Amino acid sequence: MKKKVTDQDIISALNEIIRETNKPQKVELGMVQDILKDTETLKKKYESIQNKSTKLLYDYNKVIDMAKKVGVKMDSKFIAAGKVLKELSK
Repeated sequence: MKKKVTDQDIISALNEIIRETNKPQKVELGMVQDILKDTETLKKKYESIQNKSTKLLYDYNKVIDMAKKVGVKMDSKFIAAGKVLKELSK
């Protein structure tokens, strides 16, 4: 004998479907919040790196100027570091 489906059974089934449908949205919302938080952290770190690299680039240029005045040629690693600093300072 089949059980008669009541309005309450239908409402319960629909509520279950709604709960299951909302689960991915909650996960996606959590992912969005994580991305926003991590992006803010990265932005702060990037700004800190830019500030530090600008200071180092200033010091780098002073050393290059002093080296030119006394006729010393800096090695390739130091020159490469300067290129990195220039790129980071942009």
